[in-house]
Amino acid sequence: MRRRQSDIATDPEAFEAFYRRHVDAITRFLARRVDDPHTVADLVAEVFLAVLDSAHTYRPGLGSEIAWLYGVARNTLSAERRRAFKETRLADRIRGRRQLDSDDVAELEERIDAESAARQAFQAMAGFAGGAAGQTPARLPDSRPSVTLPPGSRHAIRPTVGG
Repeated sequence: MRRRQSDIATDPEAFEAFYRRHVDAITRFLARRVDDPHTVADLVAEVFLAVLDSAHTYRPGLGSEIAWLYGVARNTLSAERRRAFKETRLADRIRGRRQLDSDDVAELEERIDAESAARQAFQAMAGFAGGAAGQTPARLPDSRPSVTLPPGSRHAIRPTVGG
């Protein structure tokens, strides 16, 4: 005798009977759609966990329990494919980028400091060009910052500022 579908969420015996009735069909359904047997096993487990969460949504008048279960499996598979796609897209975004070590960070800090001096020089020149007659221009920094790009970059330029 079959119990009500909603009982499977609260009655371990009802869930076990439901699981035994349908595990082979769901495994075949997912195995036809997924290449990796480990992923199939994970998805089968996720389907039956989703069944526990959504057993109250089953309506016998709308279709058989196996049809409802195939819908749960289809939704679980779709969620897995979306997750895998996002993971792949993220991996593609970071592929080829290496992590910065302490030397790289120090070099970046030096570049930022050099750019800061250059920025001050440009601001001083802007003040000189826009100054009123008779005003003394701001003194330009005496340092000669240079910005170098990594080897192999498209534009290896070394601008210098100052005289």
